[in-house]
This record gives sequence, structure tokens and C-alpha cells, in this order.
Amino acid sequence: MYRRLLYMLVSMLLLLVCTGCPGGGGEKKPVPKQGPKIGVSMADMERDGNQVIKKVFEKAAKEKKAQVTWLDAKGDPSQQQKDIQKLIEEKVKVVILQITDPAIAPDIVRLLQQNNIKVIALETLPVDTPVDGYITSDHSRTGQLQVKYLQTLLEEGSQQLQQGNVVLTPQKPQQAGQKQGQQGQQQGGQQGQQQGGQQGQQGQGGQQQQMIIPDQQQAAVSLQDGVPMKVVVLQGDNNDQMAREITASVNSALQKVENIDVILSQPHPRWDANLAKSTMQQVLSKTENVDAVLANGSNLAMAAVEVLKQSGMERRVITVGVGATPKAIKAMESGEHDAEVDNRPDMLGRLAFDASMDIAEGKVPQYDTRVNNGDYTVPTKIVPPRLVTQDNLYLLQERMKETKQQEEGQQQQQGQQQGGQQGQQDQQQQQGQNQQGQQQQQQQGQGQQGQQKTTLRITTEEGKVVEVQIDGNVQSIQSQAGGGQQQGQQQQQGGQQQQQGGQQQQ
Repeated sequence: MYRRLLYMLVSMLLLLVCTGCPGGGGEKKPVPKQGPKIGVSMADMERDGNQVIKKVFEKAAKEKKAQVTWLDAKGDPSQQQKDIQKLIEEKVKVVILQITDPAIAPDIVRLLQQNNIKVIALETLPVDTPVDGYITSDHSRTGQLQVKYLQTLLEEGSQQLQQGNVVLTPQKPQQAGQKQGQQGQQQGGQQGQQQGGQQGQQGQGGQQQQMIIPDQQQAAVSLQDGVPMKVVVLQGDNNDQMAREITASVNSALQKVENIDVILSQPHPRWDANLAKSTMQQVLSKTENVDAVLANGSNLAMAAVEVLKQSGMERRVITVGVGATPKAIKAMESGEHDAEVDNRPDMLGRLAFDASMDIAEGKVPQYDTRVNNGDYTVPTKIVPPRLVTQDNLYLLQERMKETKQQEEGQQQQQGQQQGGQQGQQDQQQQQGQNQQGQQQQQQQGQGQQGQQKTTLRITTEEGKVVEVQIDGNVQSIQSQAGGGQQQGQQQQQGGQQQQQGGQQQQ
């Protein structure tokens, strides 16, 4: 009985121990669940705001454990088509699509949908294409904000002009009183000059009331003579819905403002900043009477600022862009650039991620409205933009901080690369010196071998011994004497003596 009880206890202990052993039927550690696969095909990471979109998107993906494949077409439509093929091979469930060329959008969307992949358009809505969602900033409001800023400056400048005489820096077109004085001078005589001068003084007002108006308001001085303000509109790609909508909004708003003349409104394929530079150079080659530049994108605005700086006009001409890129923010800080419409890339990135996660998990994303793209109405989420000037630049403080940190990191990386390159150069130089030293040693060794000497010991028939020391090794020795057979015997004896001399030398 006792043995039976002991046997049962031992069996139970063994069972408990084996249960916790590997392969003994114990519970395995749960494998972390992976989130859905999401693909992102961006037109160009150098485009305004795309770096911010990526940072926000990837941060949210990390929190939700989503698997994200991020691809950059670098503005090349053929590369974007290759990127789409890669996303199909990776079997992603949804693709965020920022199209490079609207002309290829229908084919790309059709290919994705044939592989059961959902598509969310970002910033550009393909025409007549049934995408599953659309995330965008309010392009119409963007154009309105650009013109509103211009109109505000005109109103403020006009009010100051009405209050008294102004001092302009740099000079703008002459005021009405001065022109009247010139007309009086042309009418002849000293009397006309005096009358014109008096009229000019009346137009200028008292010296005690002079004031200096800000750079941004100096364009308003042209309103005193009723001369329209000259405006240049730098459009983006005319095939891009974003560019078309911003331009249409700008044109509509400008028509409601008095004393404004659009001297040029020019599209730029693929938002090419170099083309925008050429546009501004052509404008300034014809006239310097340009008061404002309204650009569809920050990169186009910065192209205009660069050309204006070359002509010394960057602080006189008002420039307004869209996107609030780091370069544009820096230009605003320095006073070379006036304003930006921030299309909130941080919000675009977050909304794009939320929508892609909802669709990938079979949920219905929350949208604000539906937009008609021709044959289809697409559920749409619209982000409200905001106007940023030098007065409220603090709104972009966090983005500016991140930009500075990124620049410092790049500078540090460049310094490390330069240090590494310098180290490699020093190492290569040291190796070269070592090799040169080795070659010199080899040459010295060869020289020493070349200077090896040989001692010859010659014994004559009379028993005389002569030793001769020569440089190098001896290959052969010949001995000659006069007289036939005796000469032959002497040669033989000389040969024997040479052999003996060689043996003795050895």
C-alpha cells in the first residue's frame, strides 16, 4: 500500500515537471500580432510638406503596429508605375497615392483595384477615376487667403497714405503732386516752375507729418495715383487639380479687389522651380513694375524670391506661397519672404493614416463631404489651411524646431563623413609612405647585392700568387700565351688553376 501511494506521488510530480518542459504540452508565448500592410506611393519627397506627412504617418503606424512600405517616385511617372508593381507584389491592402502625373492615374488605380487593393488619393484627385477616398487641404480657401493677405496690405498702406506724407524705401513711382510740378515746368517759364513746385509741395504735405511705412505696404503707394497694382501668378502643373483649384480661387478673389492688374499668370509643368525662375526673369526683363507674386507652392515662391534678390527687389515685392516649407520659413524669418498659406501637412498625414487603417480593417472612414471628379463622387476629408506671416510665425515653431534638429543632424553626419574621408586619406597617405619605404629598402638591398665583390687568386708557374678583388660575380676567365702546343697546355693549366682558384675561393 505504501509503495503504491509513493508511486502515484512520483508519477504526479513527473507529470507536473514535464508539463512545463519544452515540447511537453505547455502554452507557447503568443506571437505579436502584426497590423495590416499599407503602401504609400509619393510623387516627390521634395514636394512641399511631404517630409512632415511622412514623419506623422510613420509615427502613427508605429503606434498601431502597421506595416508600411514608403516609396518615392522622385517626380518620375515611370518610376511611380514601378513602385505600384512593387506594392502589388508585397500584397498591401491599401495604397495612399500622391500621383506624379494625372494622366497615368486612371491606369494605376485600375491596376490596383484589379488586385483588390483600395486606393486613397492624397492632395490630387484623379479625374473620372473611382478611388476609395480623397484626403486634401482646402485649395479654394488657400487661394482666398493669399489674396486676402494682399488686400489687407493694400488697405493698411492706403490708410497711412491718407494720413499724411510717407517716406518710401526704396522709391516707388512719383506721387501726384510731384507729377503736377513737372507738368508745370514743362508748360514753360519760371512761373510754371513755381506753380508746379507749389503744387508738388501740396501733394507731398508737410515735412513734420512724414512717416516710413513697412516694406510690405509700399506697393500700396501706387493707389494714390490710381495706378493698378501689378501682380504675377505662378501656377503649378496645369494638369494637377490642386494647382487648378488654387489658381481658380486666386483669379476669382482678385477680380473682387480694385486697382489690381494681373500682368502674368503662368503654369509650370511638374511644379518645376527652374521654370518659375525663367518666368520671373522674363517678367523683370520687360518691366520692373512688379508689386506682388502669388505662387501655388512654396518652391515656386522661393524661385521668385531668388530672382528678386538678384535684382535687389526682394523687400519691395510682396511674395506669398503655399506649403510653408523649411526654406520658405527661413526666408520669412530673414524678411525676404512675406507670407505662406500652411496647408497643414501634419493633419494630412494623420488623416491619411487613419483612413488607410479603417479601410484595411474593413471599417468605413469618417469623411466630411463628397467631391465629384467627373464620373464619380468620392468621399473626401478636407483640411482647413491657415495664413502664416511674420507676425504669427510662432504657429510653425514646432516644425521650425524639428527642421533645425534635422539640419544639425545632417551637419553632424556630414562632419563625420568628412572626418572619415580625412582619416581614409591619412591612412592611404601612410600606406603610400610605407610602400615607398619598402621600395627604397628593396632598392638598397638590390644595390648591395649588385655591389658584391669576388676575389681571384692567380698562381703562376714560378709559384707566384696574385689576388685580385673585383665587383660582381665572375662568369669566365681566359688565359692566353704565345706558341702552339705550349699555348694549349698553358690554357689547360690555366683552366685547372681557375678551377682550383674557384674551389679555394669557395
